Amino acid sequence: ETLDRDLPLVVAVVDLLSGVESMLLSAGGEHDGGDDTFHDPHSWLDPVIVQEMVDHLAEALSDLDPDNTESYEANAADYSDRVASVHQEFEESVGGANLDAAVLAGHDSFRYLEHRYDFELRTPTGVSPNAEVSQRDLQGLIETVDDNGIDTVLYDPFEAPADEYPQMVETLFEN
Repeated sequence: ETLDRDLPLVVAVVDLLSGVESMLLSAGGEHDGGDDTFHDPHSWLDPVIVQEMVDHLAEALSDLDPDNTESYEANAADYSDRVASVHQEFEESVGGANLDAAVLAGHDSFRYLEHRYDFELRTPTGVSPNAEVSQRDLQGLIETVDDNGIDTVLYDPFEAPADEYPQMVETLFEN
């Protein structure tokens, strides 16, 4: 609203979630179904949703800059092809996996992938990267690692110095 009010001729606001509301997950994990609840902001990680978002963006850019419509459409088609390839790789990888559970030592940013590809990704916190890890959540992760014989824990490489593991990973394997 502020951008529309203050800079109406300079900035165009495009709602990339328009048309994908039924695929959005609420912050609690269920489908939003297009209502006004807070949704998980990581929808762009779902290859199917992001293809819709890219198509919508190409349309909006073409409306704003009709002289370059062919370029926007070609770029969107190229990106969609690459994302479709990622989608196929996920389906094959998850379909052939020995376990249906994994552990991510970080915040719960991949719930769209869990939902799309039907696997469980356990994390110590919710969708916010700033949430505090409770002892109960940590114990639940340790149990998941032990109960499933997990010997690989996923983590964000930006959460630790180069050539080191985040403290959460170290803690999970120490116990």
